[in-house]
Amino acid sequence: MNKQTVLSVFAIAGITAALSATALAKGPLSLSDADGDGVISAEEIRSQVETQRAARIALFDTDGDGVLSDIEKDAMREARHAERLAAADTDGDGELSRAERRASREARRDAIEAQLDVNGDGVVSDAEGAGFDEVRDELRGKRGKRGRGDSRHDGVQRIEN
Repeated sequence: MNKQTVLSVFAIAGITAALSATALAKGPLSLSDADGDGVISAEEIRSQVETQRAARIALFDTDGDGVLSDIEKDAMREARHAERLAAADTDGDGELSRAERRASREARRDAIEAQLDVNGDGVVSDAEGAGFDEVRDELRGKRGKRGRGDSRHDGVQRIEN
């Protein structure tokens, strides 16, 4: 039996929250297999996140000094919030219900899973998920586990087929 990787809602929510400040204002985190080896390595993730972070800084760095001031950071956060609200607020009431938040998390998870599934077989294999795992573990080291307890609930879960 082959091992398969299933990205949990908690893993995607945690990674997306950690990396969303580095992603471009438009759309979710964008990952690709830059070297064509069939997996998105941790180095590819780091490189692509840094490229997206630099583009985001350039977008909001109104004074062109290469650093976001508090005012520029606030503008970036407000823009990201407005974009997420617009994308997730399916009933148009200007607020996110629990169901809308859940659907938004699931959509982000599905988008990242689709990107990690480089061979397009509908399953994120151990090899395909290894780079994600490495970056997630690095982020955990920087942020801690945030009191979530069992790591199986906030990380990539391994299951047997």
